[in-house]
Amino acid sequence: MGTAELERDWLVHQRRMAEELPALVKEARAAASAEVSTIAAWREHLARTLAAVGAALQAHVAADEHPEGFLPTSERRAPRLIHALEELRAEHRALVAEVAEAGSSVSHTRAAEAAPAAARAVEPVLDRIDHHLHTAYRLAMEIANDDLGAGD
Repeated sequence: MGTAELERDWLVHQRRMAEELPALVKEARAAASAEVSTIAAWREHLARTLAAVGAALQAHVAADEHPEGFLPTSERRAPRLIHALEELRAEHRALVAEVAEAGSSVSHTRAAEAAPAAARAVEPVLDRIDHHLHTAYRLAMEIANDDLGAGD
């Protein structure tokens, strides 16, 4: 694969991650705050939504950590950002585990009275995903701006 194709794939990945995972996080927030008509329906909907977030997050991790993915490519293009990129990589495992734990916790919620606490427990996980994606996007734009300035 040539440089132009790698660049295009890298940008396509960034655009997809910038759309898909945040949309699922937004959907999970809505599911968590939805009115609890029946605990079973609420639990199943939120657990299913968190499972989708988890699957998209795992796809994000696989794409980012692939040898030609965002992290290795960024490390080569901007070695000065290696520490920030290593932090993103370290966050991957933690976020995947946190989403799985949140889904498990929601799945074990049996009483309607426990739903608000379960929903509140999901929010920090979703906040961390948002922060992770924002940081990755900021770094990607910084690298792109550096590349544009390199031709001056």
